[in-house]
Amino acid sequence: SPPEGEYGNGAAIDGGGSLNAASASDYGILARLLLPIGRGFACLLLVCYSALTFQQAGLYRDPITFFGHIARANPAEYHGHYNLGLAYMEKGRYAEAEAPARRAIAIAPDSSSAHQNLAVITHNLGRLEETLAALQQATDLSEKQTAEQFYHLGHLASQIERYAEAEQYLTQALAKEPGHREATSQLLYVYSQTGRHHAAEQLLLSDLQRDPNNRAARGHLVNVYSQSGRHDAAEQLLLGDLRRDPDDQAAKGQLARVYLQAGRYGEALALSPGLGEQLKRAGAAHFSEQRYEEALEQYRHAAALAPDDAGALVNLGLTLAQLGRGEEAIAPFEQALEAAPGNGVALGQLGALHFNAQRFGEAQRYFQAALEQEPDNAEAHSNLGSALAQQGRYAEAIQSFERALALDPALASAQHNLAVARQKLQEAQ
Repeated sequence: SPPEGEYGNGAAIDGGGSLNAASASDYGILARLLLPIGRGFACLLLVCYSALTFQQAGLYRDPITFFGHIARANPAEYHGHYNLGLAYMEKGRYAEAEAPARRAIAIAPDSSSAHQNLAVITHNLGRLEETLAALQQATDLSEKQTAEQFYHLGHLASQIERYAEAEQYLTQALAKEPGHREATSQLLYVYSQTGRHHAAEQLLLSDLQRDPNNRAARGHLVNVYSQSGRHDAAEQLLLGDLRRDPDDQAAKGQLARVYLQAGRYGEALALSPGLGEQLKRAGAAHFSEQRYEEALEQYRHAAALAPDDAGALVNLGLTLAQLGRGEEAIAPFEQALEAAPGNGVALGQLGALHFNAQRFGEAQRYFQAALEQEPDNAEAHSNLGSALAQQGRYAEAIQSFERALALDPALASAQHNLAVARQKLQEAQ
């Protein structure tokens, strides 16, 4: 899925070469609305075995063996190579399928289905540039070009960030089938990637002219307005939905998100009292997936909604620290301590941040405070020892390292630092 801040999302081709369908409500997390996506890629491309039959079934019960025999016996005959490639594909053996598929194309270069099969093979082998070329060739050779073919081309082009080509293909798909849901979604994704909010708006307004009740288009339009900073326009669109149906919970949820983006936190909470917890859960999910920028946005909003929520503040600080923005992380950790003075995570992290900034006295103070909360924390004793050693207080540092090792004899950092501190103390004497 696209990062928070994109208002379109394209289809995804899975490892089996098919397009998965993603479900979605009309209103979801702001700027992250997912639309259902394309119909099966493999079922379009994996055409049936041709007229050849298993006349030698008693001898060749395995399709790969059978068609391999046909291809070897008739090396210039198209169907043997074509069907051998398909037999390998059905078994998921795409690397082996490539040679017979290419041989089929060499024999019959005007075969659209042969190029389609090569597209499936190269896609499953992760060679998307070749996939696009093969699918383009298959489309050019088709007797009747369809919106679905251009949609797939647009999706592939956007996957490899060839957005200008993707736009052309998707525009062709919509010319053949105005309102094509998947092509519209993918084109919105292209516009979001290229920052073309006005083009996205015009596309959605055109959809709404055809169908004023298209809730998905209305939801996307809200996202376009929000992402371009037009929060008032997004608000008016959603208030119109609520005038028509005051109990529309989806519209209320998205309006809360609009207020959140606009910094109108009180109104956001009034509409969605559980919004803060939703944001924290979303932040945790992003963090666990190492999508730290997305996690940061969620935690910033959660902390703004509840300035006394120590957990949200700690998570905000941890995310900033993970992004290498240590100096920025200090403020939320300090705010967390104001909300929860004994928060051990905030104390330990502040100690680490000051230590990394070579403010060893401050680091010592926070490590000592952390130990008051958790006196048997071996790592905290080791960290305190490091802060003391950096100030030349080797005797005290040795005591801290020894205490850490008494609690955790396998703590490697304490073992190393104890040896160094003892050597430094001896040199000083």
